[in-house]
Amino acid sequence: SLIRFDQSTGQVVMGYDHSLQLFKINNHSTFGAKNHLVVNTDGNVGVGTAAPGDLLEVSGSASSTAAILTRINFDTGSGAAASYGGIRFTEDGASKAYITYMGSNFTTAGRRQTLEFRSNATASTGGIAFFPSNSGDADVFFRGDGKVGIGDNKWSVTALPQAALHVKGTGVVAAGDEPLLRVEAISGNAAIYLKDSGSAQPGYIVTSYNNLFIGASVVPAADTHLQISKSTGNVIIGGPLS
Repeated sequence: SLIRFDQSTGQVVMGYDHSLQLFKINNHSTFGAKNHLVVNTDGNVGVGTAAPGDLLEVSGSASSTAAILTRINFDTGSGAAASYGGIRFTEDGASKAYITYMGSNFTTAGRRQTLEFRSNATASTGGIAFFPSNSGDADVFFRGDGKVGIGDNKWSVTALPQAALHVKGTGVVAAGDEPLLRVEAISGNAAIYLKDSGSAQPGYIVTSYNNLFIGASVVPAADTHLQISKSTGNVIIGGPLS
């Protein structure tokens, strides 16, 4: 049984497909030829598919001119607090997590035009996890208190990162092994900035050509207190090589 809406420019057909046991809405003159929108007996909704395997499944064929996208659009206001759109995840009716894009006129200027991942996690429970594969533990984990863990198959709510940046993995044994952390400058010197809460003067670890420098300046020629030659191992304390 079906209802057909017919105009000179096209037809829309709505009805029940008994052979597939689907409620369908098609923008097509032949009811069984397309599956633009279907609802199966489990209540699953399919767009572009006759066999939705989840509550909502969107399916289509990508081409050189059209990708497969699900669009969430909002009309941005002028300084509107609600100038954002996204997905809210709830459990038993309580909000638990969000993926939102903040509009260009969102009230808080520092959050405009950003894609945000938010969770109601605490410092000891939950967080945001990234799994490159669909098994094991997370490779990247954002804890509720801002701590970040990085390491292959190393993180979960029972194995949380313990520092602002916690890198975990196999240590270096042989010369060809990869280090846990790599800082690589595309041009110029590679430097690491260190500063405590009570000191106005930061410290730097700098690698420049054939030397490693430790001092109070990102420029090796100024305020270097320790210099190590990477080729000879010679050490200078108190200033750079003249």
